[in-house]
Amino acid sequence: MKIQTIEITNYKAFLGTYLIKVGGKNLFIYGENGSGKARCTMP
Repeated sequence: MKIQTIEITNYKAFLGTYLIKVGGKNLFIYGENGSGKARCTMP
């Protein structure tokens, strides 16, 4: 099983709804310090 998309809604600095397609080999998450980037990658 592979994750195809990630949906983020109103999480820290990600205001609104974002749909991130992760079908490729690499995923790059960019944002300011304290915006929740590590939480997107940690279980």
